[in-house]
Amino acid sequence: MGTSPPPKGCCGAYAAFYNYMVPGKHCSGWLVQRITKKYRAFTCKGELEVDDTLVFYEAWHYSKNKPLDDNYKNFTDASVQRAVAPASGNTDVTGIARFFCDDVADSAIKGWIGGRCTSHVGGLPCTDVEPVFWKKTQAPGQKEAKRTAKSKWCCCPDTKKKESSVTSATPGKASKPACK
Repeated sequence: MGTSPPPKGCCGAYAAFYNYMVPGKHCSGWLVQRITKKYRAFTCKGELEVDDTLVFYEAWHYSKNKPLDDNYKNFTDASVQRAVAPASGNTDVTGIARFFCDDVADSAIKGWIGGRCTSHVGGLPCTDVEPVFWKKTQAPGQKEAKRTAKSKWCCCPDTKKKESSVTSATPGKASKPACK
């Protein structure tokens, strides 16, 4: 798991990458992640422009006893935000991942039809509705995994303070523009 800083001139942008491994012997199944993305953006005058929360579920398939997902290429998941200048704001993205055997999750996931999640998942199966199996017991020996990405930015041209930062710390509550 790691983060990469934004290139110069891309205030507010970030990319954080995550690897989910399913250790030991396990069934063929799905790692399902619930994403909660809270996004607030303000004009350079401090007026609230966007206040949005998106919750969705996405899934990766893992073959029996394989630690990495079937389509693994350098990382499992990413949290990415494009440059947002001129503006200020913050983003908190939390992921909670659980592993379920095919007999519990396979038919439900194959029926997922997308929704708002479609533009956030890079082609993965996704749904905006909590899966019927989400609260069921995970595959034997597996534990829930959590990940976060948090960004705060101020990209307004007439402010002395310019900032753009990202951390994988626990998300906090957004209350005001970053550059006030």
